[in-house]
Formats: sequence, C-alpha cells, structure tokens
Amino acid sequence: MLRRTDARSKGSRGLSIFAVERDTPGFRVGTRAEEERMLASDTAELVFEDCRVPAANLIGTENHGFYAIMRNFQTERIALGSMAVGALQTMLDLTFRYVNERLALRGAAVDKQVIRQRLSMLAAKTEAARQLLYHCAWLVDQQRDAVREVSMC
Repeated sequence: MLRRTDARSKGSRGLSIFAVERDTPGFRVGTRAEEERMLASDTAELVFEDCRVPAANLIGTENHGFYAIMRNFQTERIALGSMAVGALQTMLDLTFRYVNERLALRGAAVDKQVIRQRLSMLAAKTEAARQLLYHCAWLVDQQRDAVREVSMC
C-alpha cells in the first residue's frame, strides 16, 4: 500500500510503501478487471477500509515510496521493451520466410532489390532496438539512472 506518511508534504513527497498482510482487518480484494492483460498479471481493485498497518511493515525508506515505485517502472519498461524486440524479431523472421516463398514477376520476391533493401533496414532497426534494450538493462543492473534511455527503449 502507498500511504502518505508526512502530512506536511505535497504531491509525490511524503509517501511510503507498506506491506499489507492478506488477512489484515479492513483489507479485501475487490472487483477483478476483465481487460486485455498478461495472464500472469492479475489486475484487481484493492480495498482498504479502516485498515491499520503496523509501522514495522514499512518497505524501503519512509517518505520515499513514490521514488521506489518510479525505479520499479524502469524494470517494467525494460520487460516491455524485451517483448517488443521479440515481436520485431518474430515479424522479421515471418516476413523473410514469406518473401522467400512468394513468387513475383518471374522469381521469388526476395530476388527483388527493393524487398532486400527494406528487409535489411528492418533488420538493422531491430538490432538497434535490441542493443538499446541491452544497454538499458545494463544501466539498471549497475543501479545507474536510466530514465532517458529506458524511455527511448
């Protein structure tokens, strides 16, 4: 749970993260969202009604919860970037197979210079995306600020 722990702070400051045990009085899982989502990631409403959580359940540093969440977004964005690079590679592989099988004007489509040119540009863009992804993962692994790079990825 993200909770304001410094009433004098405004905006994203003064927020802390707490672990809430499943059987904590006042806590319940509400309506599950039925949306397009990854099957491994449940999305549901979490309801906290007069829920009291002990200070010992603080995760990380008090009043720095927002910043911890923002750091976690970097990892999530890298995961999304890896899925995108995988999809790019799959599309490129499928396209390459298609143009090798497709006959067009007395030969395979891959024999046409314009087709080979486009495939090579798509392959270069895919490899550039992969290298940016690897660089971002390395920066995050080194615990360096990578907001700009991960946002580009």
